Amino acid sequence: SNNKKTRINSELKIGDMFDASISQSSLRNANCTMIFGVAPLMPRISNMIETECRTGCWIMSYRFRVPLANGYDVVKNKKDHQASVGDSDGIHASLIYDEEEMRIYELNSVDT
Repeated sequence: SNNKKTRINSELKIGDMFDASISQSSLRNANCTMIFGVAPLMPRISNMIETECRTGCWIMSYRFRVPLANGYDVVKNKKDHQASVGDSDGIHASLIYDEEEMRIYELNSVDT
């Protein structure tokens, strides 16, 4: 038997992800979110994820890495120096998938 939780019922929201009406209504209830961000925005996105998303949420990021907090799973990649450094302002998450330009993180409890 497969004990992993299935993630179904997707909903696409298009708009300014920093608008409180989108982040509060969508991110707080999401069990998975997809980010098409750019490198300069990743620290701000990281802060929003840490504030709005719940523990266990999967964060899928295409192309750019989401900064991880110090002490969290880090993948060393010669092409991406950001991946080898934990950031005190990063998300508390584990990198559970890292292939080519796609990364999936699982948000951990800050207490973890």
